[in-house]
Amino acid sequence: MLHSADNKEHFPLSHNHFQIWAAAMVKNPPLVTVNQPPNHCAFDGLHDDQMAVKSPLLQRHLADRDKNTSSTPTINFNIPPELLGILRPLASKNAANTIALPCEDRESMPLLPPTMQPGLDLTLIDFCTKFSLVNAILTKLHNNGYTGTHTIKYIVVFELKEMGFMNSEIAAMKDAVEQWSHQG
Repeated sequence: MLHSADNKEHFPLSHNHFQIWAAAMVKNPPLVTVNQPPNHCAFDGLHDDQMAVKSPLLQRHLADRDKNTSSTPTINFNIPPELLGILRPLASKNAANTIALPCEDRESMPLLPPTMQPGLDLTLIDFCTKFSLVNAILTKLHNNGYTGTHTIKYIVVFELKEMGFMNSEIAAMKDAVEQWSHQG
């Protein structure tokens, strides 16, 4: 039995207590002695004046544990990033066309931006007829070797300028390609 200096209170020791105490004496000789028990939960039944002084880390842990006795539970959720995507608003299909780009960037932009999907495969004549493009546009595209939508989708604005397209014809081509992409 472990007892205080004034022999008024006793604490019964089990085999487990002796094993813990002996191991602590070997490990921490200056902190644990025959008269000073280890700072271990098995010895928590001792009064503060009977037990070794608690380490500052243990004291803080016990103080924090005593403070955090609220009845409100804390719930944490781990949400994968791919699931968060459904919470974001969808980008506009014409987002690439609504961004103000410098003049050089607009001219190097393809008629079919990467944000749009190609429509059905059409011949050059069918494409121009379906989207009401004038004969001058059909002639310029044909003279430059374009045969249908499978090649038109790669045209860049500055290439249209090189072919002699007027600004109104470029606008008509952009509109036709946009309509065509929505039908695919």
